[in-house]
Amino acid sequence: MNLNVTEVTKKKTTKCPNNFYCLSGWEITMCDKNRHMCKAVRCLRYNGLIVIPSSENGCPYRSVIDSSTFCNCPTRIEIFFKYRK
Repeated sequence: MNLNVTEVTKKKTTKCPNNFYCLSGWEITMCDKNRHMCKAVRCLRYNGLIVIPSSENGCPYRSVIDSSTFCNCPTRIEIFFKYRK
């Protein structure tokens, strides 16, 4: 299943290191080829997500504070709200 986000969101996601690979669908792995996109664990209102990273590769939208990984990628956030994943 291909995933879709608005063009506005895509234009906000200017630093995507994976060329929007997450929009290819849930069954396609990304980054290190053995995990799905970062798994959303919890929503932080509309400002971001707490995630389990999909790989050890760096991402400009991901940061770690204490033991939590935060994601503020506009595309990943829209996927979460649109598809609840």
